[in-house]
Amino acid sequence: MDHDHHGGSSGGSDIFGGPILPDNGYMQRMYWAVIGSAIGLGTFINILNRLICRQRLSASANGHRCPAQPLSLFTRSWATLTAITREISYETPAVRWAGKRRWSSSLALGPILLVLANVFVLLGFCFYKFNLKDPWQWEDVGYRTGCITLAQLPLIFLLAGKKNLVGYLTGSSYERLNWLHRWAARCLFLTATIHMGYWFTSWNRWKYIGEKVATDPITRKGLGAWGVLFWIVLSSLSPIRGLSYEVFVVQHLISFAGFLAAVYLHIPAAMRLWIWIPVGLFAFDRLCRWLNTVYLNLSIFRRDKKGLQGLESFWACKADFVPVSEKYTRITIPKPPTSWKPGQHVFLACHSMLPGQSHPFTISSLPSDNKMEFLVRAEKGATKYFLNHAEKCQYLPSTESDTEKPTSTRTVAIEGPYGSMRPLHQFDTVTLIAGSTGATFTVPLLRDLVRRWAPVNKGSPPARSQAIITRRIRFVWIVRNTHQLEWFSEQIEEALIEGKRIVSNQPCWDINIDLFVTCDEKMTGGIDTTSSKSTDQAGPRLSTSLAVDSSSSSARKEPKVSESENLNSSSSSSTSDPQPQSHSYGSNGTCCCRTTISSSSNPQPRCNCHGPSSPSNSTTKRLPTSTGRPSLRDIILPELEMAIGESAVVVCGPPALVRDVRTMAARLSDERAVHKGSGAQGVWVWGEGFSY
Repeated sequence: MDHDHHGGSSGGSDIFGGPILPDNGYMQRMYWAVIGSAIGLGTFINILNRLICRQRLSASANGHRCPAQPLSLFTRSWATLTAITREISYETPAVRWAGKRRWSSSLALGPILLVLANVFVLLGFCFYKFNLKDPWQWEDVGYRTGCITLAQLPLIFLLAGKKNLVGYLTGSSYERLNWLHRWAARCLFLTATIHMGYWFTSWNRWKYIGEKVATDPITRKGLGAWGVLFWIVLSSLSPIRGLSYEVFVVQHLISFAGFLAAVYLHIPAAMRLWIWIPVGLFAFDRLCRWLNTVYLNLSIFRRDKKGLQGLESFWACKADFVPVSEKYTRITIPKPPTSWKPGQHVFLACHSMLPGQSHPFTISSLPSDNKMEFLVRAEKGATKYFLNHAEKCQYLPSTESDTEKPTSTRTVAIEGPYGSMRPLHQFDTVTLIAGSTGATFTVPLLRDLVRRWAPVNKGSPPARSQAIITRRIRFVWIVRNTHQLEWFSEQIEEALIEGKRIVSNQPCWDINIDLFVTCDEKMTGGIDTTSSKSTDQAGPRLSTSLAVDSSSSSARKEPKVSESENLNSSSSSSTSDPQPQSHSYGSNGTCCCRTTISSSSNPQPRCNCHGPSSPSNSTTKRLPTSTGRPSLRDIILPELEMAIGESAVVVCGPPALVRDVRTMAARLSDERAVHKGSGAQGVWVWGEGFSY
């Protein structure tokens, strides 16, 4: 019997009067009708959120007392529907045993439901109107599943690009869709396996599999494509992907090119359009990224660089590399060629050190600082090279023959910025929670909110572009040792002093900042080597003040001591607590910095199990600091209870911290019956994880 892979099931009834089978091309179009509807729904929600933001800012500019509170029937109904959806989607499935969490999903329930919906749609289209018990229809099922597999290829490439059309329509950046790209590829692998399985099952009735593979080149190419796809899915798993991300990216691109080539040779010519569409999407994304990179990094597009000679007239971006500890490097680009929003990131490349590589880093400064700054943790690969270069330039002694030390300034290239989130100044209360280097994301957001408060304090009604709805700000930073607090101590204190000055003239406004030192890895992201040992061994390493604005610190006014003392006295724990000479333990034998601090807890003694118990920076000493792991409920709940409009909770840190904050917000929303007649207002959660 001849089994031609270039055939396909067609419409009409079979000779036995069976059901009419839809054409495979029709089923492909129907799948994209479903995908288009989902993208359309996301676009509608994005547009509606933008309109709500504009309405709130306009109401605030017109003097409305509660601009973030839904008042009309439509906005109240939408808020109720949104609250129910969030309570379901924010929850994280977990398995508990003996009162402890033994396993937690890496995805929240919302993304899981979205993936399952895609799986059910795919299986429904694959098996629609087939009698799976009829062996004579197994080859038709193989044709159908092959066509549905092809139809998924454009979606995978749509979700993979940095210049992302789906993200633009739905208001999401590429990194927010990256998990969906991986799961779409896994769904592709599922249908491809079903496609292969039904052909093999049909051939096995005549013991035909071995001969078919040996004699049919189409079968061999299809089997090769499946093997490459299996490798792509396997190598994309987080444990393997994290071994070496640079190697992963290169092999991933090569593997997908090989997969597309094998599929191109496997399918009939009439269906090869499904291959050219992904190729076109990939080329469009690369072209847009290349044009963006050229525009940002060539001096011919920079007015301040024109007239220079030599290489100075060609490259626009120079960066300084400064070590701040044994594990961290501060990278600064003065006079950056582009603007950005707080919380965004760029891809940074230094081809003189690492040719052909670029890596994403969150921007820890504001455009008003007139510099683009990054705080980079050295792991391996590029980040380790950056730290080694910075240390060599700072600590290598000059010789008599040298006129100067090696310069820490290198030519770099940036691409971006990337990242998109709802503007925080449209929410009534904002809670910012960071674990360790997650502060590079939340500190700019804090500074931006306080900066937006300034025009309101002058007494004149702000324009809609400058209006701010936020009345209360809560900033929480959880670190592993006190030296990490020095990274942004000046910026945080400046924001706190300015915020307290503003809220003193605005009733019902408030700003609170709490810093926690804990060795709980769930909240800080693992062991950090920044300790007193590094100070002894590398003396000058911590003498850089670790301040983002160190280059302009002389131009800033130092805060008054009395003002700082007032700020410190209002905190829940004082920095003058007794400092033990050794580890401190609670009554249950737990290290003091692992003890959960609730609103009713007594101040914990400072712990020195991961560094000195007292911060070395004078600015850090003036900030409210506690020892122990904070209670997320006690952080989030008071802000929600004080809200008279929608609240925002933003968290950046280890995956466990992001998961716990998201779950706590969902449970508090359900507990308080948000928008279900109780008068409680909604809560929106935005989580950023460390992993890429």
